[in-house]
Amino acid sequence: MNLQPVSLLSLKLLLVVIVFVSCNHQKDLDLIDKAEMPEGLLAKMDTLNNIDPLHSITVKLSADNRVYGKYTGLAAVTSDQYHYYELLQKNASDSQLLELVKQSNVNLKVYALWALDGRHYNEPASLVNMNVPDCRTFQLFSGCEIDTRHINVYFLQAAQNRLDKKEYELYKAAIAGLYSKEAWEQIKRTEGPGL
Repeated sequence: MNLQPVSLLSLKLLLVVIVFVSCNHQKDLDLIDKAEMPEGLLAKMDTLNNIDPLHSITVKLSADNRVYGKYTGLAAVTSDQYHYYELLQKNASDSQLLELVKQSNVNLKVYALWALDGRHYNEPASLVNMNVPDCRTFQLFSGCEIDTRHINVYFLQAAQNRLDKKEYELYKAAIAGLYSKEAWEQIKRTEGPGL
């Protein structure tokens, strides 16, 4: 059997054919993915999405693993998450926001707190009280920093200026008692003033 050496030109031609075939195959898959749905089904989906717009907002807010401030990163952009928060603040009633504060998702708790705080909710002690036992953490992305914060400490700090001094100190002592002395000292160093 005589094997002739494969020329460089033949290899290049073979490579071009393989790339062409694989690209065309991908185009066929893309067309399948983008198949149009019947108009009736699209209308039903739109109806379902419009039944509870607040649900759609809360799903999007809870899907991310961070809470975003208004401006983030070096370019100081406003994230999609923050735009969803603004929609939440605009569309949710106080009672709906209070229900979100009770949710297990830490992002929803924080965004609901922000919305209530922005409305100058008149019972800040109730928000702190319902979150005293919640020692979970969340990540807050604000400016160029990502900080890890504790839910109960964050709620206490948010209400600090609207609680009387005695009430604030009682809540602070209750929260501090949930952590070891070393952990509380670390929280005081990293999570800000007033602790």
